[in-house]
Amino acid sequence: MRRRAAELGGSFCYQELPGGGVRIMATLPSRPGRPVEATA
Repeated sequence: MRRRAAELGGSFCYQELPGGGVRIMATLPSRPGRPVEATA
């Protein structure tokens, strides 16, 4: 997923949450100023 975000010209980062969860934050050119955030 990191590679795909880079291919789209956006930035990608993730943060590990206590309890084993991961929060993903990506900023894509198609949605400027509106970061995409997901919790897995």
